[in-house]
Order: sequence, then C-alpha cells, then structure tokens
Amino acid sequence: MTTRSVSRVAKERLIAVGLESDRLTGHSMRHTAATLNLLNGGTVEETRQLLGHTNINTTLIYSHALERAKNNSEERIAKAIFG
Repeated sequence: MTTRSVSRVAKERLIAVGLESDRLTGHSMRHTAATLNLLNGGTVEETRQLLGHTNINTTLIYSHALERAKNNSEERIAKAIFG
C-alpha cells in the first residue's frame, strides 16, 4: 500500500464515522499517536520506532511541540491582564 492509499483509506473512515474536517487526516492521526505516546510516558526512542523515523531528530520535533504546549505563557499573560 502506498502512503497516498493509506491516507485515502484513513480519510474515508474518518468521514464514515462523522469526522469530516480538512484538518483530520492520516497524518494528523499519526501526529496524535506520537503526541499521546510521549504524553503518556513513551520515550523519544520508542516514539521514533513507532513512527518509523530513521533519524531521531525528526521525532524530536514532537517533543519540542510538547515542551511548547506545556509552556503556560498565554495563561500567565491572561492572568496578568484579567486577574
């Protein structure tokens, strides 16, 4: 199966269960799997293997995104403005 075929099947299944959005794709589900694995104790190496990345630096992009998500900057700013 090609990457395009997998993406098409994933998109068809999402639509079939009522999840129709341009933002929901095979790749977005892959990203979600990586993120959830890291959030729930998976190591970067385990996540690299899960995703089949050859280079761990590619997987590190997900861990950097998590670090940003854990940054409470917006919350601190809102608290400073609104109390």
